[in-house]
Amino acid sequence: MEIRLIAIDPGQTTGYVDVLYDPANGDWRVVDAKEIAWVNRFTLRPLLADPFIGLPLPSFVVTEQFTLYANKARDQVGSHFPSVRVIGTLEAYLDELQILDRLIFQGASVRERVTVLDKHASMIHGPHITDAYQHVRYFIVTNAEKLRREQV
Repeated sequence: MEIRLIAIDPGQTTGYVDVLYDPANGDWRVVDAKEIAWVNRFTLRPLLADPFIGLPLPSFVVTEQFTLYANKARDQVGSHFPSVRVIGTLEAYLDELQILDRLIFQGASVRERVTVLDKHASMIHGPHITDAYQHVRYFIVTNAEKLRREQV
């Protein structure tokens, strides 16, 4: 039985990757990947779960943790912090769906350890989609046992 995983790279442009993963054999496939412009950021809600089309709730939603480091603080003067705002919107949606406990935060640095698999390359284009993909792939590789338990 496949489980659904979603990865979000939050920001002025938000990357979104939707994956179906089979814990029994470790196979997974990308079913949707897109970049969402700031003006369309509220379209995340129906992408998470849409009862009208039978879209199942995700088992986990993985997103990049936003951290403001001292050496970057000056660069953020005047920023409206779109990453933080997208994360807040995401948290509100997941709370409304009663699955906030399924939200997983990962540091930005995990992306450095992950590449796009050849079998997914045709769907993964654009920097924000790539970032989201790297987050979900890292999560799958480092949480195989957790994902097997989720299947039961």
